[in-house]
Amino acid sequence: MKLQSPTVHLLIKLICGSLLLLLTGSLYSQHSPAKKYNQDPLLYDTVSKKYKSAYIPKPPKDAPNFIIIMLDDVGFSTSSTFGGIAETPNFDTLAKEGLKFTNFHTTALCAPSRSALLTGRNHHSVNMGHFTETAFDAPGYDGHMPFEKATMAEVLKENGYNSFLLGKWHLTPLEERSAAGPFNRWPTGRGFDRFYGFLESATDQYYPVLWDGISRATIDTAKGQHLNTILADKSIDYIRKQQEAAPGKPFLLYLAPGAVHVPMQVDKEWIDKYKGRFDMGWDQYREVVLAKQKKLGIVPDYVSLPERNEKISSWNH
Repeated sequence: MKLQSPTVHLLIKLICGSLLLLLTGSLYSQHSPAKKYNQDPLLYDTVSKKYKSAYIPKPPKDAPNFIIIMLDDVGFSTSSTFGGIAETPNFDTLAKEGLKFTNFHTTALCAPSRSALLTGRNHHSVNMGHFTETAFDAPGYDGHMPFEKATMAEVLKENGYNSFLLGKWHLTPLEERSAAGPFNRWPTGRGFDRFYGFLESATDQYYPVLWDGISRATIDTAKGQHLNTILADKSIDYIRKQQEAAPGKPFLLYLAPGAVHVPMQVDKEWIDKYKGRFDMGWDQYREVVLAKQKKLGIVPDYVSLPERNEKISSWNH
């Protein structure tokens, strides 16, 4: 029996149109710039090997390496570099040879800070107005960073860089954090070539739950290594292997350890080193630090401390 009814024809057209939309819709799910084929195909081919220089992005001459260390819950005045009594000698050396910025605007939360830092945009404009675990259906708060708003890793990849992320990510929607994916909102889906770390807001410092790319990492907890050490060693390993394969190739290293976010776990040698150093309490501490900041030129001499919050009792109370 032949199907000649106009209704049947319309139904077939609708079905075919829907299938076409389903097939083509995925093509726009993530930005992928089209290659420009301007070169002579007889010159750039697999025999001459010149296709490698034609298709693989080359970094600018003398392109710098970037190392970003992201710490959670660290006050502006914690590091000795900015007047604190937590000794950070390597930061101090770098600061003396470079620049110190003193006008940082914090979003006061993990995921929003990361989204702003990595995209260079206001956190609400990339839908990360709150934690990914507490995202809700409202503009700026759904926890799904738009692919049209690139991360620095995506921009650098198109300019000949390798990018490595070690530690905390915290920008993958809660429902996408499993071996079933999808993985396009994991670090390796947002420009990072290598990822070794955790997707959540925190993990145990001695028994961490980590991912290597999109696969669960195997951790030898019998060694008793702190997560800081594990991530530092892995960072060095990534850079060493990259430089062996492509000497001089620039890289972005984004290191975001679990410290000093909860759980507050630290090796005994550090506990012993700082034992008693903070016994002065918060009232005296902030006076000591402000004096150091003025001496370092971080804040003007006329700056004074505000009154202590009335809901916070005196240290000696």
